[in-house]
Amino acid sequence: LGHRDLAFLCPKRPEMNDPRLEGYRNALNASGIPYRESLVLFTGSGYAGGKRGVMHLEEENIPYTALITIAPLQARGALEVLNAKGIRVPGDVSLITFSHDELHTIPPVTWVNTQADQLGEIAVKKLFERIRNPRLPLEYIRIPLKLEIRGSTGPLVPRHTRKWGQGKGHSTRL
Repeated sequence: LGHRDLAFLCPKRPEMNDPRLEGYRNALNASGIPYRESLVLFTGSGYAGGKRGVMHLEEENIPYTALITIAPLQARGALEVLNAKGIRVPGDVSLITFSHDELHTIPPVTWVNTQADQLGEIAVKKLFERIRNPRLPLEYIRIPLKLEIRGSTGPLVPRHTRKWGQGKGHSTRL
């Protein structure tokens, strides 16, 4: 969609961030987009964390055109602040989250389907195999993710009415 300034809101506990933050970095790298620590915010995964993240980005004038949250409640909090500040989703900022947990918003939020049902089925199957044969080697299984495109993402639209800072700095724990 042309976005190059992708902010990423993480949980406050660093150990919870490894796979998602690694995926964020890998996706940026694969797209030729430099990683910027100023766009990674450790806000917490709840509603308040989403609000804190957007408020920080706005108060610090950090340029971003897309916002990735790790949890639906975080996306809801972020969307509330974006709406209150008159920032159009998806017109000014695209918003995406992981899993939807029946997230009912206007616009509907684009989400990464982690296929938890499939993961659960595989986990139970592997558990029973392990019970039958405890000497089986441990396996690391990856389930492909599916992007469920909804109304909160769109192509990059240049922002002519807003001035942005330089976006320098380090990742921030809020």
